[in-house]
Amino acid sequence: MKRSRATAKKLKEVAAEIYHFPTQRNKYKEVQYPLHVFKNRIPTSLTILNVKYSSDKRLNMKNFLIGLGVAVSLVSTTFAQTQPRRPLTPAVPFMTISPDARSSAMGDAGVGSAAYDANALYWNGAKLAFSDKKVGASLSVSPWLTNLTGGDMAFIGLTGYQKLDKNLVIGLMVGYFNSGSIQFTSNIGQPLNTFDSRESYLTGSISRKLTEHFSTGVNIKFVSSNLTGNSAINNVSYSPGRAVAGDLNFFYTNDYRKKNSSKGVEFNWGATITNLGSKISYGTGRANFLPTSLKLGTGLALHLDERNRFNFIVDASKFLIPSEPVRDAQNKIVKGVDPDSRTALSAVVASFGDSPDGAAGEMREINLGGGAEYWYNDIFALRGGYYFQPTSLGSLRYYTVGLGARIKESLGVDFSYLIPSGGSNSPLANTLRISLIYDVAAKKKGKKVAPVEETTEEQPQKN
Repeated sequence: MKRSRATAKKLKEVAAEIYHFPTQRNKYKEVQYPLHVFKNRIPTSLTILNVKYSSDKRLNMKNFLIGLGVAVSLVSTTFAQTQPRRPLTPAVPFMTISPDARSSAMGDAGVGSAAYDANALYWNGAKLAFSDKKVGASLSVSPWLTNLTGGDMAFIGLTGYQKLDKNLVIGLMVGYFNSGSIQFTSNIGQPLNTFDSRESYLTGSISRKLTEHFSTGVNIKFVSSNLTGNSAINNVSYSPGRAVAGDLNFFYTNDYRKKNSSKGVEFNWGATITNLGSKISYGTGRANFLPTSLKLGTGLALHLDERNRFNFIVDASKFLIPSEPVRDAQNKIVKGVDPDSRTALSAVVASFGDSPDGAAGEMREINLGGGAEYWYNDIFALRGGYYFQPTSLGSLRYYTVGLGARIKESLGVDFSYLIPSGGSNSPLANTLRISLIYDVAAKKKGKKVAPVEETTEEQPQKN
């Protein structure tokens, strides 16, 4: 689906407002913005700029990679002026889209939650070691940026797992992002060709319970980002990007309820390092960082009785990629370190202290999300939450709400809806996620025992 000229004009006006992006054709050659200069947090793709500007407002291929930063920046029109604006720029940002509706309805938090369905593979695969199910699967669908694109962008996630024994579990996850068509133009604005871009990842997971309360796991993933195909546009050659990455997962849980009591508290916490791996290149000779992240989360389950339960969760996350340095009008670095000078591994280590603004700058790179859900009889759930991003990263902030239902302990469905703080004009408005859940309970081993006749003798009570 091609974007209208009205959409194209809006994209460029917002880009100019946020990034002081040149709005006249004769200025394009004066400032060359590499991909890492443009920052984003909304997981989308280059194809949001599927437009051709009229006369003095054309987009040429020299600025093609700028599309990613411009598109996702539409959610950042409420930047505060009191803090420096240095959002971080990972490539393949679609990998940061949470696939499941349950966690997204609680402020996009799930690292430390007591959710042991198949979607735990995305948040923290180590949680599945504590699942009481034998097999589980989930299918999630989320139309993306429907207010802006007309509905031709969508994310689809498919996950599944199987417990090999009471302590060991393996899983598989596939994420697919359809980001529509790109209309390429020449340096003078003439149409060249179009391409239907798409991105995906394939993840294998293994997790093991090490103690009664603690588990760990590893994910290995293959990433594919095909934004342009194999093409040469304006004398620049492009090719699909490929990368390999992994996740390290840790989870702890402890149920403080007394035996034979339905009342009490269950406490959980989790930690993950996600998308730790190689850089990704699109054939131009320049490699970009994956969205490597450190995520910490905690959850508290409050069991009121056999039928009523509240779950509360909070997550904090930080990209483990280089902070953006301070640049002058000629795009030269005056404070900080050139991100291109770091390898993927050295960037992870340095990311805890490379902000030009020191410790305060590092703290402003932390995103927070949290929420709560109420379950009635493990059949029906109500959810709500909030996601907060510091002003320096882009001011991405939104409320989340959702519903969930379980049928016969094997089938379930979850819905979530995002309400951006920016109001109905935000591209994030009308973002809906739907997840279908399927679980198979583990079969109990052992022979059936004949019922014992009741006696009047009182048995000693276990503490």
